[in-house]
Amino acid sequence: MTTSQAIHTNTQYHSELLRALDLLEYAPSALTEQTTYLQDLQANLARVKERVEGLAEKTKKEKEYEGLRDSAVRRMASRVVGRKEKFKEKQRKGEREYIEALEAETRERENQAMVEEMILEANTTKLDLQEKSDRLTLVQQELSDLYETVFGGLTEEFPRDDQLKDRLKSARETYDTIQARLNSDSQAVKLLERAEKMRQTCLNYLNEASDYGSSGTLLWFLADYISWDFRIMEQKALNNASMTASQMNSLLQQAQRASPLVQPTSVPRIHDISGDIFFSLDTRGKIKSSKSQLIQAHEHLKSELLAAQERAQQTEADFSEASKVLSECRVQLETFRRETFERIGGVPSVTGNNIEVGRGGRESLPSIHQ
Repeated sequence: MTTSQAIHTNTQYHSELLRALDLLEYAPSALTEQTTYLQDLQANLARVKERVEGLAEKTKKEKEYEGLRDSAVRRMASRVVGRKEKFKEKQRKGEREYIEALEAETRERENQAMVEEMILEANTTKLDLQEKSDRLTLVQQELSDLYETVFGGLTEEFPRDDQLKDRLKSARETYDTIQARLNSDSQAVKLLERAEKMRQTCLNYLNEASDYGSSGTLLWFLADYISWDFRIMEQKALNNASMTASQMNSLLQQAQRASPLVQPTSVPRIHDISGDIFFSLDTRGKIKSSKSQLIQAHEHLKSELLAAQERAQQTEADFSEASKVLSECRVQLETFRRETFERIGGVPSVTGNNIEVGRGGRESLPSIHQ
C-alpha cells in the first residue's frame, strides 16, 4: 500500500485517536497526585493504629481496679475505722484513670475509622485513574504506531511537524504542573470545609455539656442521684466533643499537607477535661475556655477557607488556560498532519467520536491499515 493510500485509509482512525487523547490527558498527573494522597493516608493510618494498640493496652491495665469492687479486700477495707474514706478516694482515682484511658482509646478508634473510610474512597478513585492512565498509554502507542506507519521515512520532509511536537510537549508539562496544584488546592478546600463542620459540631457538644453541668449543679439539692445523672450526661457530651475535636485536628493537618499555604489553626485539648467528672467547678472553667477557643478558631478557619477557595479558583483559571493552550497545540499538530493527509491524499479528514476511552483493551481500537 502506498503512502497516499495509507493516509486515505487511516484518516478517520487518526482523528478518533486524537479525540481519545483529549479525553484522557488529565489521568496521569491526577493519578500521581492521588497516589501521594493515598500514601499519606496510609502512613497516617499506621500511626493511628499504633496509638490505638498502645491505648488499648493501657485501658486493659487500668480496668484491673474493677476487681476490687467485689473482692474480700474491698469488703474488709470498707469496715476498717479511719480507712474507709481513704479507700474511696483511691477507688475514685482508679475510676478517673480508667475513664481517661478509655476515652483516649475511643478517640483514636474514631480517628482510625475515619481514615479507613477516606482510604477506601481514595483507592476507588485511584483505580479509576489507573484504568484511564493505562488506556491513555494504549491510545498514545496506537497513535505513535499510526504515525510510524504512515510517515515512516518521511519525517525529515516535515520539519514543521517537529516544531509543533515540541510546543505540544511544553504545553503538556505546564498542564500537568497546574493539574497537580489544582488537585492539591481543591483537596485542601474540601478538608477545611469538613474541619469547619467538625468545629461547629464540637462547639455544640460543649454547649450541651455546659447545659447538663449547670442543670446538675442546680438540682443537687433535690436528690444526689439526679445530679449524678446530669454529670453522666455531661461526661458523654464531653466525650463526643473530644472525639470531634480530634477529628477536626486530623483534618486540619491533612489540609496543611495537601497545601503548605494553609496556616495552622489552634484546636482546644478537650480530652484534657473529658475525664474531670469529680471536679465540676474546674470542669466548668475548662469548658468555657474551650468554647472560647473554638469560637476564635471559627474566624481563623473562615479566613483560611476563603484564602484556599481563592487559590483554588485562581488555579482553576490557570488550569483552564493551560488546557486551552494544550488543546490548541494539539489542534495545530493535528491540523498540520490532517492538511498533510489532505494535501498528499487529496481527501478531507473526518473526526470520529465513537472511540471508547473508559475501558477496554487494544481490540477496542480500529486496526491500522497499511
